[in-house]
Amino acid sequence: MHSSANEEMTVLYQISQGTYQTYREHLEDALEWGRYRAYTHGKDVHITSTDGEIDRVISRSALSFRIVHGDEERMTSSREEVLKLGRELARQSLEEVLIYDYNDKLLARLAQEQDKLFEEFYPSERIAISADICMGQPRIANTHIQVWLILDMLADGWTAEEIIEDYEEDNITIPDVMSCLDYASKVLRGITFSSSL
Repeated sequence: MHSSANEEMTVLYQISQGTYQTYREHLEDALEWGRYRAYTHGKDVHITSTDGEIDRVISRSALSFRIVHGDEERMTSSREEVLKLGRELARQSLEEVLIYDYNDKLLARLAQEQDKLFEEFYPSERIAISADICMGQPRIANTHIQVWLILDMLADGWTAEEIIEDYEEDNITIPDVMSCLDYASKVLRGITFSSSL
């Protein structure tokens, strides 16, 4: 079967790092994955497109974490440093501190509450982990609905729509349910998360 001249060709973005190569259909996804690879593996990542329009190099040294504290922002280059600084700021100021990663995704929310530092970590936008909520089990953010519960319901044959209806008072959405599957997939692939960065 031949494609017609009017059909648009899909542009793919190739992410390469040494002998590693993968493709993404959207530039945002390619950049996000490229930053992750550069940070976790420490080697430069090259992103090129099949139409030759994009040619970028992502270096770990160019990546940084961002701390937002009131109207102030600070940058740092390591997870350990950003968490240490974030904890210090939360304890000193008694104000909420937000930590963002090199992809500008929320990683953690820290707040001093009386004599205890509250820490909540976000392995994804819709999944949260805090030692103080649900015994530290990953859950859908802003709820007490644990990831394992959603997975069990799906395994028992519930549809996403039925789960949403059952938890109507929690205002969960289909993307919330799908994020539980995504989280489980990442854990099985060895991308584990705990109550730390």
